[in-house]
Amino acid sequence: MVGLGQWTGAVQVVAVAAVLGTAATAHAEVALRAPVGWERDEDGAAARRVRRWLQGRSDARVLSVYTPGARDGFAETIALVEIDGAFGAGDAVEFAAALAGVPGVDAAEPSREDLADGVPRTGATWEHERLFYRADVVASDTTRALLVQCALADEAALYGRTFTEVRDSLTGVAAQRPSFDRGAWRTRVVLGGGLGIAAVFGVAMWRRPFGASARSIGRVVAGLCVVLAVVAALLTGRALADRSEELRTAGLVPGTLAAEVATWGLAAAVIVWLIGVWLARREAPVASAPARGSFADRSGASMVSVPIIPIVPKRGESGPVRRHPDGASRLDPVTVPPGGGLEKVDERPEG
Repeated sequence: MVGLGQWTGAVQVVAVAAVLGTAATAHAEVALRAPVGWERDEDGAAARRVRRWLQGRSDARVLSVYTPGARDGFAETIALVEIDGAFGAGDAVEFAAALAGVPGVDAAEPSREDLADGVPRTGATWEHERLFYRADVVASDTTRALLVQCALADEAALYGRTFTEVRDSLTGVAAQRPSFDRGAWRTRVVLGGGLGIAAVFGVAMWRRPFGASARSIGRVVAGLCVVLAVVAALLTGRALADRSEELRTAGLVPGTLAAEVATWGLAAAVIVWLIGVWLARREAPVASAPARGSFADRSGASMVSVPIIPIVPKRGESGPVRRHPDGASRLDPVTVPPGGGLEKVDERPEG
């Protein structure tokens, strides 16, 4: 049991380490290529404008803000923002929620149109107080990327191509990967393993190899379950290594599922052993059964009845001997019959 506890603890440590590792590199960060003539703005008018849009929001993080290098009376803005939550239906409700805080977004009429590589996006353009806004919400696996541009309405045509080039240069955007179906996987593993173990145990109880008892069969099958549990856990970790992305989306790691397989195998070993002990009790002889006779216990190795030879008592202990009515037995001593017997006759004649 100590070895098993140490092995389980090691599996848990590996699983925790894997979870921390995957959390640190959940997905590639979304980035864009700066348009020609634009520079990054850290604390200028464009950056302050974007921060006002997202003020009070905890689900959005500003990744980068760019503005033209040539200064004029208005700081045109292109901002890239990361928003929590995977890309959904891409409808007007989702679009408005993603751009909450941006002026005039309620008047926008978004439309769904996927990118060239199949990544879904929703985009819209609108005007508000002499300013022109253009925005796209793009899927980025488990999050969403918001690309928004703001310029003067009179100069909006000058920056339309710039927005398209920046959107096409986005990296790290991707459609959400399907998550690992843990329930279906459990059903396949539990049913497959359970039916296999039940079949082996049932055939062994039916055939009784080498005349084994139910207790012995339960013990052997339980040991087989332990061995198979260790082997299956190792194979599960290797087989699911190629599906790390699906597992990550579901919040799992291969080590977690391998530990589950090992636990199920050990539980099956205990169950099979208990069933063997229970069946063995039903095979035991009844305590009140006689040792011999028609109701004697036949569960022993020998099924041959031993004949009982009666003990003949000694002659002195047998009591009075019964006489035969025709006379004494030849074995009895000769005696004079009752009433006298024959006497010897003198053959000489009297004078």
